[in-house]
Amino acid sequence: MPKKAWGGSNLADKYLNFFTFGEVSAATTSLQTFDYETGMSPRGGYIWEIHYLEIFFTILPTAVAAGVQYWQAGCISFVGGQATFPAVSSYGNVWIRRVSQYGNGTYNQPPWFEPMESSMFFPRPFLYAKNKLYLYYQTSASSASQGVDGRIGYTTHKISGPLLWEAVEQFLSES
Repeated sequence: MPKKAWGGSNLADKYLNFFTFGEVSAATTSLQTFDYETGMSPRGGYIWEIHYLEIFFTILPTAVAAGVQYWQAGCISFVGGQATFPAVSSYGNVWIRRVSQYGNGTYNQPPWFEPMESSMFFPRPFLYAKNKLYLYYQTSASSASQGVDGRIGYTTHKISGPLLWEAVEQFLSES
């Protein structure tokens, strides 16, 4: 007999899928928002179970002046419409990171304050049921070729019963 899960329904996905994205920054230092359709809907009974995130910030394409610090910040959230870069404690953040690059006057050379990539496996995957996912990106340098690339490892599940109502309550009560 097949393994049952999520309120008694069969698993919709057996293997990990990847949702990939890549955004190039406009030549601005203001907050940029990108939204992605996930195709999920708790009312329709389908959710993502997110297992893995991998994010990579691109580095500045030009020489970084000696002694100058530049930064890039990114946030993946299930809450849209943020006017400013979300705080670490903001509701809806799935991932948030800020990396700094300290210039020594040469083209794309270290030292870095932090690595430019971030990977995380969740010890217990979490449910994601909204049909949109948001990426917020901001930088201190107005270079048009900076950006952020990434992928999200997930499986899709059909849910029913009490878990369905928990997902509806969690994701639809907060916009």
